[in-house]
Parts: sequence; C-alpha cells; structure tokens
Amino acid sequence: MGLLAAPILIAVFIMFISPGFLKFQAKAKQEEAKYNLRLLWGLQKDYFHDHNTYARTFKHLGWDPEMNLYSYILPGDIIEAKKGLQLKWCQIPPEEYPCGFSTTGFTIAAICNVDADEPCDIWTMNHNYELINVYVDP
Repeated sequence: MGLLAAPILIAVFIMFISPGFLKFQAKAKQEEAKYNLRLLWGLQKDYFHDHNTYARTFKHLGWDPEMNLYSYILPGDIIEAKKGLQLKWCQIPPEEYPCGFSTTGFTIAAICNVDADEPCDIWTMNHNYELINVYVDP
C-alpha cells in the first residue's frame, strides 16, 4: 500500500508546485530580456554620442550574446535566440515587430516564447529608457 501512495503523493505535489514553478521560471527568463535591453540602451547612447545617430545593427553596437533565450530586434538586424525557441515559433510577421529607428530615437524589441506555446513574451526599450512588457506570455 505504501508503494502505491508514494507516486500519488508525488503527482499531487507536482500539480500544486508546477504552476508556481513555471511562473518563477518565466520571470527568471524575463530578467534576461530586461538586462540585455538595458545594456543595449547604454550601447545605443554611446553609439549616438560618437556618431550623432543611433545604430541600425547589433554589429555596429559590438553586441553578440553567446547564449540568449530571447531574440533581439532592431529595424535593420535580428539576433535569433541561441538557447530558446526561434522567432518562427512566435508567428509574428517581421513587419509587425515592435521596434523602430529614427535619427532622434529608437526602440529595441526582445521576443521569446518562454513556455513553448502561443503567445510570445515581448519586451521593448526605447531611447527614453522606457522598458515595456508589450505582451506577457502567461
């Protein structure tokens, strides 16, 4: 009887713990996006100081992360997720990526499918240092 109770208790435990753990895991993944968008904001400001315009590509910023869960998007460039799911899993057409560029401002986007279902988690950072969670992957 004891051997039968153990798997049942484990299953019940997992049922109650899993939703909380998945939310915790998603929040941890979102920290990558927030950290990198803040870093990219600083790189864009430095680039603007040196060139009197904002960078259109990550190469101009000298930024190429080794292991990223999120895909990062500038109007002229995309760095695909190397560790997470690729942008194709998000089913967002490129023309709808929430990023922008002008001589006086920019918006960088970070997109990730944190839990392998629809929809994707989308964060943006603009030239005014406004970090916005455009859409939360529940």
